Amino acid sequence: MKQIKILNNDFVNYKKNRTGDDRDYLTRLPNRRALYAYYRTIPSTEKISVMFIDVDFFKRVNDVYGHAVGDDLLRAIAKYLSSALSHASLYRIGGDEFVAIIVGERDDSEVLSTVSAMSEGLQSIDFRRDVLSFISFSIGIVANQSASMSLDDILNRCDAALYHAKENGRNSCVMYKSLEEEEKKRQIIEDEMTAALSHNEFVPYLLPKVNMLTSKVTGAEVLCRWNHWIDGLRMPLDFLTVFEKNGFIITLDFYMFEETCKMKQTWKDTPLEDLVLSINISTLNLYFKDLVEKLVEVADRYEVPHDQLQFEVAESSFQKDSVAISNTVKKMVEAGFLVTIDNFGAGNSSLAILTNLPVQSVDFEKDFIHTTIPDHKGRQILKNLIMLCKDLKLDVLAEGVESREMADLLISCGFEDAQGYYFSPPVPEEEFIKYALSNYGTLIKPSHFPFNNSLESTDKRFTAEYVPGSPDDRIAFAEGPFPGMGSVAFPGGHTEYSLLELPKEVLRSDSYTIALWANTDEIHRWTSLVYVKFETGFCSMVPNAWEGYSCFRIRDSKNVNGWHDASTHETESGKWIHFAASYNAKTETSCFYINGELLGTLEKVPAQRFCVRFLVGGDVFQTSFKGRISDLYIYSEVRKPQEIKSLYDSYFK
Repeated sequence: MKQIKILNNDFVNYKKNRTGDDRDYLTRLPNRRALYAYYRTIPSTEKISVMFIDVDFFKRVNDVYGHAVGDDLLRAIAKYLSSALSHASLYRIGGDEFVAIIVGERDDSEVLSTVSAMSEGLQSIDFRRDVLSFISFSIGIVANQSASMSLDDILNRCDAALYHAKENGRNSCVMYKSLEEEEKKRQIIEDEMTAALSHNEFVPYLLPKVNMLTSKVTGAEVLCRWNHWIDGLRMPLDFLTVFEKNGFIITLDFYMFEETCKMKQTWKDTPLEDLVLSINISTLNLYFKDLVEKLVEVADRYEVPHDQLQFEVAESSFQKDSVAISNTVKKMVEAGFLVTIDNFGAGNSSLAILTNLPVQSVDFEKDFIHTTIPDHKGRQILKNLIMLCKDLKLDVLAEGVESREMADLLISCGFEDAQGYYFSPPVPEEEFIKYALSNYGTLIKPSHFPFNNSLESTDKRFTAEYVPGSPDDRIAFAEGPFPGMGSVAFPGGHTEYSLLELPKEVLRSDSYTIALWANTDEIHRWTSLVYVKFETGFCSMVPNAWEGYSCFRIRDSKNVNGWHDASTHETESGKWIHFAASYNAKTETSCFYINGELLGTLEKVPAQRFCVRFLVGGDVFQTSFKGRISDLYIYSEVRKPQEIKSLYDSYFK
């Protein structure tokens, strides 16, 4: 029988064109094997300069144009480098990486001049312009090094310099000489880190998280400081990058987590007992299958509730291996821990992160905020991102707040919680406790208008403006529901007249509570005691609505059927009645109270954000209120039913 030979043409061509095992088939340049063989022939007394050349964004060329074009490009680059570095020995050691060796002592300026000319000439080689527009060179250089050093050590130094060139934004070169001091510091850090851990030199510092509307401490981020026995306090920038590269960050993460749990345990039966503490966790730790089990074991050993521990996972972590990281995050949440996306906006942010991960909050990165906040377009982008997060029931926090002006701008965009040096830098536990106790657990001060012969709030921050119905219409003050209390007497009138308009800044939170006393002289159906216009709807407190029933109405203008009424019983005229209403944007729940009792509750009420107008004694639809209103409170938070009852009872003491 005649045999048929099936030939692999690629293999045939490879054998035909191969000139030996020391040649790269694609570019015909000497390969890694040849590089090592050549280096052994260089006298150890010689000075050499070595360049590690990497083609930036070469993978993008393969992805866009295909591997055939990528191969052609590598051949063209090899030809170009052979010409541009004719006085050097050139090697392709793999992928898009080349090494050039120049024998003989050279001035640093001469080496840099050669590299500069080589980089500039890349765009003029004989190849497609559209493909060349993608690429550039990043180069790491070891100059005038004795050939007595091993080639592996030299290449490692070149690689370290190349890494910094890429960190600098690519299309650049870095000499290892400029990194030598940094490398020495790195070696010292690595030599000391294990002993430092055993000597408890790594200590937790706490960065307060603050509600900007109230100055109340809502939590803290636990940050690591190295209290070195000689140098004193070392900052994270001095050592964390080294730990992330050598893997020690895995050990340090667990150490800091246990220190956090110990701290929480000592806060038991104190006002700070329930405060949530956030811990940064590295990407490396998120790959371990037993991570969550270890976290649970430590938290349970110190009897710390899981929902008082929050893990901050950098947004960049999800871009490296999204499936594996996401699975770990889901397990953390299932175990009861809180998880936040840290440094959101620092990289190529994907909205899929917000929708696909079961996280509870998002921390917006400092530089992203500083970049977007200065101009109107940036603020609109930020504002809409915040609204999106809140619609997804994600808490948001602004990082790096440094001034009152910035805080006010961020509040106008929808932020409430923040951290930054304007409030407090990271501080040791003792200092944090003092700071937190002075701003935690105390009653959040509301905007309070007693209307006792004045339209000013008690803290003098806000003044209501009376909108007269006629030239002769004047504001009138009267007695309130109790001796010593005052009120505003509203005469009634046309729509949007004979009422008070408060500065819109009195209501800057998505969740709120409004309480007041009212005495109706003349009943008009659907006339409002308080009307708040939002960007996409309104809320209205109505003492007499349909069939005489009172209600707290929220209108969602985005939906034709968006009428949401928390209703109660009919109220009388000629009698002082205490009304209160609250809205919880997180749970989408509205509540309506009369005389301290919760009488109306409604769920699945969409949030209306960004107060545009705040009217007292009328609205933009009906005739204005006729009667008296006294002691108006506006809280930037949801007051609990027992707190509303306590407020009502306090008037009778």
